[in-house]
Amino acid sequence: MIIILGRRDCNECGGEGTVRLIINRDGIWSQCERCKFLEWEWTWGDDPDYLSYLARTFNVDLERLENALERVAEGL
Repeated sequence: MIIILGRRDCNECGGEGTVRLIINRDGIWSQCERCKFLEWEWTWGDDPDYLSYLARTFNVDLERLENALERVAEGL
């Protein structure tokens, strides 16, 4: 299962609102839709407080982000 949430600007190519969060069984990744730069953000066992930072950065409600992680975890 893959869930895609949020948007932020890309630090690699300068795209505005082109980076999305990708949540899958490996954790959370970010990827730019324009330049395709992919970066690992968080995985199971990492500090859960970092999720608050990701929620703010990608303009996603923290509860929605946590619910998405729960949905993916149920599919493991």
